[in-house]
Amino acid sequence: SELLEAISGIRHAVSGSVMLDGKPIDLTGKADPGELRDRGLAHVPEDRHHVGLVLAFEENENSILGYHDDERYLKGPLLDIDAIRNNAKDKIAKYDIRPADCR
Repeated sequence: SELLEAISGIRHAVSGSVMLDGKPIDLTGKADPGELRDRGLAHVPEDRHHVGLVLAFEENENSILGYHDDERYLKGPLLDIDAIRNNAKDKIAKYDIRPADCR
């Protein structure tokens, strides 16, 4: 929806305001997605195949989109593939995700 796109920064709002925990969210498109995520905002797009996934990626890679620099998924300066796979496996079980080809 247009509201979700404005809140997540995909679309610029023409008017109006949105508050998250009593603090405004910048709807001009200048909001930092990382900051919004840290504040607890999440966006699950209606059309996940078009907007929410990289279809050429494995489910492991898709499970950490936007979180590649999170310490939970790093081993030194490199990605921790085992941690990423475990994260994907946990999300698949918790949310009943059914990827086309679970690797």
